[in-house]
Amino acid sequence: MEWSPASFPFRELVFALVSIASGTTRFFSFPAQVCDPRDCAWGHCKRDHLPRSRGFLGREWAGSHAPLLEFGSMSHRPGDAPGVSPPGTMYWHEDVLVSLTMTHDGAAVRQAVDWGLDQGRDHFQIVMLSLFEAVFAEVSSADDDDEGPVVRVSEPIYLSPLRHRYCMSTHPREHPELKDDMNRSRMRGELHMGTNCTGTAPRLQSKFPGLAALLNFFEVAVTRRSASRSRGIFPPELYDRILDFVDYDTWRTCTSVSTEIRFACLRKYRVDEDTRIVAGPFVRVSKFLRQPFLSFNFEDMKTGDILPVMETDGHFSTERLNWMPIVGSHRKALMLDVVGQYEPAGGIPVEDDSDWQIDT
Repeated sequence: MEWSPASFPFRELVFALVSIASGTTRFFSFPAQVCDPRDCAWGHCKRDHLPRSRGFLGREWAGSHAPLLEFGSMSHRPGDAPGVSPPGTMYWHEDVLVSLTMTHDGAAVRQAVDWGLDQGRDHFQIVMLSLFEAVFAEVSSADDDDEGPVVRVSEPIYLSPLRHRYCMSTHPREHPELKDDMNRSRMRGELHMGTNCTGTAPRLQSKFPGLAALLNFFEVAVTRRSASRSRGIFPPELYDRILDFVDYDTWRTCTSVSTEIRFACLRKYRVDEDTRIVAGPFVRVSKFLRQPFLSFNFEDMKTGDILPVMETDGHFSTERLNWMPIVGSHRKALMLDVVGQYEPAGGIPVEDDSDWQIDT
């Protein structure tokens, strides 16, 4: 099947990327248990498992979020469209114009710029996303009113190790169609994607440069917007203390109040109602795999206890500290296959990032 910008899977995938990068997702956890309820490997396991896909999760798994769509599902309420993404190929997200395209050429840039200008904007940011690359642009007014807008455009940046030349039966069209009797070897980038993509923060950034740039782009956009707002009348130290006692929803609202308060919020990032990140990322090395894993210091919001944790290297069990993103606002979907799990570091020391070189 040929993907197009208007196709359902393309729109859903891009919307998930910009939602995660912009920090507009929430996170959801499953109860801890000795197996993975999504895909249990134990033949006679008596634990609770997810039912055969209905396209959504009921109250027994989603609780107050029910019914919660499974990401990518075509299930929907009567009168609603499937999925959680906006219906068009251009839309505003956190005051950034998101444009879905198959190619990053001049015509695609002009189309996005014209669309934004027609919306009454004269100064705005654009992110253009294809299946494999991202392009970033900024539109501003010229000093001379008789001149057109000034548009600054970045070079395309790869989102991940995947490349368009790996394709057989998807974009671009000139690649051969995959036949039943054809054998196809996996490319280097696909082998990278087949791993858990763990490691140091610099290593992850080197493998996913477009995603890292996407996150930074939205951070700059939000920071610019919050910079125009009042700093408040209290010293920053007092806001830090106030934020220690607000609930999760209030904390999320405060991230866009002003630059100073936003920075205070992000210094102690709330993962959910009960847990926040107070230090990291660090690097700790698995005792068994001798591979580096991301590590943080988590704080239990109820007890104040600080817990050093590190990423787990598999999903054969469900750790207590597990999270999956929920994307969407009016309609919400759980990304069941995008799981972050952490376990207590158990005295494993923090390593120097420089000891683990970035492989290419």
